[in-house]
Amino acid sequence: MRKLVGLVALFVSFTLPAIAQNTPKLEVFGGYQYLHFDLSGSTLNVNGFDASATYNFDRWLGMTADVGGLYNSSTPNAGGPNGTTHIYTYMFGPTIYPFGHHRITLFVHGLAGDGHIHIFLPAGGGNPSLTLTDTSFTYAAGGGFDATITRHIAVRLFQGDYEQTQFLQDDGFPAQKNIRIAAGIVFRLGR
Repeated sequence: MRKLVGLVALFVSFTLPAIAQNTPKLEVFGGYQYLHFDLSGSTLNVNGFDASATYNFDRWLGMTADVGGLYNSSTPNAGGPNGTTHIYTYMFGPTIYPFGHHRITLFVHGLAGDGHIHIFLPAGGGNPSLTLTDTSFTYAAGGGFDATITRHIAVRLFQGDYEQTQFLQDDGFPAQKNIRIAAGIVFRLGR
């Protein structure tokens, strides 16, 4: 009888890692996003939200849809120009999990899509008000890692991307090379 209990315990101990590696079918992320935005040599720090949904085809490959919104309002008293900037991005692409899903899940992704910018500078100093808007191709490449809290909830401890936007190129601005950082909560659905 002791041998049978020992054999069952050994069998269960070998199946536990397989249970821990179950890949969720859908992962929904929502959280905070920071972007170091470089517009023609002058940089702007913008904050906002990032939301994404990843459908996982298997334990190492998924397809991600990512939406982000970033906002900045500055006044002359804050040391910057008086005005507002809003940036929105809508990107899609593959996500790869090199080691599958574990307690700490590493991922890398490549995303591409559109971005939209709206800049408003009010009248002042003898200059009229100015509004600039543009929609252009945007892409991001990077990765991060999630820490599993429960079977259905994880925390995205870090996501870092190199993001390039091509706003206002018709107005003589070069492509913007930005750094994007995000963190938040991941909800995991299905198995």
